[in-house]
Amino acid sequence: MKYLAAALMVVTSGCVATPVADRSAAPEVLHAIVLMPGQIEIKVTSYGCTEAQHFSVQLADGVLMVVRRVPDRCKRAPFIKTLRLDVPALGRDPVALRNPFAAPARKELKKR
Repeated sequence: MKYLAAALMVVTSGCVATPVADRSAAPEVLHAIVLMPGQIEIKVTSYGCTEAQHFSVQLADGVLMVVRRVPDRCKRAPFIKTLRLDVPALGRDPVALRNPFAAPARKELKKR
């Protein structure tokens, strides 16, 4: 019994909570973006559970950034999903986009 208690102490002593980097401010990788009055249309990678309310749009000092607040933890094969999000008034000043773009997907055509 005392060997079991000692083994249990050794096993559980290695279980330490380590902080995970805060991804709340990480820009989402986009496949496309279209600016419209009061909205943007974005194309993002989804695994089946991506919704528009999972994103926030931040505008500060002329820099626009789309951030995913809720991760998509579904297990479906990835696909590109189109979403519309409300944006703050952009005005007529130039706006820079902070989000990176995904490399375009290429489908190879089979020769007949």
